[in-house]
Amino acid sequence: MKKEIKIRPFWYSDIWLWPKLITIITTLDKKGTVNAGPYSHIMQYDVMTKNPSLLVGFRQDSHSFVNICDTGEFVVNCPSAENLDDMMETAKFYPEGVNELEFTKFTQIPSLKVAPPSLKECPQIAECTVSEIIRLKKSTGIVIGKIEALVVDEELTMKMLMNVPPPLRKMVIGNTEEEAAEKGQEKVTAKLFTDLAREVGMDTELMDRFRSGG
Repeated sequence: MKKEIKIRPFWYSDIWLWPKLITIITTLDKKGTVNAGPYSHIMQYDVMTKNPSLLVGFRQDSHSFVNICDTGEFVVNCPSAENLDDMMETAKFYPEGVNELEFTKFTQIPSLKVAPPSLKECPQIAECTVSEIIRLKKSTGIVIGKIEALVVDEELTMKMLMNVPPPLRKMVIGNTEEEAAEKGQEKVTAKLFTDLAREVGMDTELMDRFRSGG
């Protein structure tokens, strides 16, 4: 049996279940004061290496959104489950100009390429600058941020995560063969593959993953 439920405030947060990750986004206001808040309306926007981007949704009156509009920078910090209490602390409605992190155990560390701080306890961090801001008519503000730096804990098994699975290799080979046919070439040459890879944003490091035995 199925049952209709009423659409109430925050239906997207506690009624409908999304496959989402809770992040802590850190920003600076015009005076340089740190702000931190938890956000889960976040997803990859452009996965190619030429312009890696994230899409993040905010309330337009939130301190985070206002700061991002003013400064053009933000950091997406991905905490672990053990940081749940501190993460919830940043969700409280503190007055403007208050650094929520001062009420948590999070440790602020300098970011590599943007001014807002990163959080030491978060194993994955994305430092971003604003590419585009979209203000919807009602309350939501959408920020498309270009990833300037991806920072992870050294102990993460990145080598396993980076290995390209065989099904993806088959797709790349098929696309390259189609490109060769369109260009009237009977064979797939190294130059053709390299040129095609550059067109879609694959650099030398990424192509090396296709040569691995993963």
